[in-house]
Amino acid sequence: THQADKQVNNLLTDENLDKVEALSKIAEGIGITMPVLALAWILRKDIISSVITGASKPSQLESNIAASGVKLSNDVIEEIDKIFWDAASPGVPTDGIESFLIFLRENKIRTGVISNIAYAQSIVSGRINTLLPGNGFEFIITSSNYIFRKPHSRIFGLALEKAGLHAESVWYVGDNYECDIKGAADAGITPVWYTGADGNTNTNIVHNDVFTIKKWDELEDRLKELAVV
Repeated sequence: THQADKQVNNLLTDENLDKVEALSKIAEGIGITMPVLALAWILRKDIISSVITGASKPSQLESNIAASGVKLSNDVIEEIDKIFWDAASPGVPTDGIESFLIFLRENKIRTGVISNIAYAQSIVSGRINTLLPGNGFEFIITSSNYIFRKPHSRIFGLALEKAGLHAESVWYVGDNYECDIKGAADAGITPVWYTGADGNTNTNIVHNDVFTIKKWDELEDRLKELAVV
């Protein structure tokens, strides 16, 4: 249909075609087809329990089955992760985060990151360190490296173990109420709900039992009020 053709044409940008070419070169370098590469990449994601595929002829079925035996190196997985993530979301620091992180560092307040992102941890760390150089994060935990995802309390427990801290002495700032706020609270950590991120759909929802901020300097002011610094 005309609508379908229009949607396809909207995707055929030079930027997207460059990414397809990059993926094609990865597949060619390994000696497999693009469909096999795609399935092999998905099958190597620990957070994905199963893959449902379709086939209209025997050769497609054979190709799909072949993907289960393809072993992708960590370097290849990370390269694919970066291509997909850059295409899906280029990433921009939220307003005021740089100065807030400086405030935390100057006052010796320790920080780390817990992310539900399914991309390789090294790719997530690389992006964060590129967008926020000198961020001071002691660690970056991603669900791609563990079975657990927020809001499961275990992933918060992993962060506490890495930091060597007890839950009651930790605050966790997140922009997703179910995963971040409820998850942190269930783990015994004090949650702070950040609603200033672009695309946040929770801006009109109010939870009076949770400290909520829209700007980072609001949290800075709260820390000063509590004489944490």
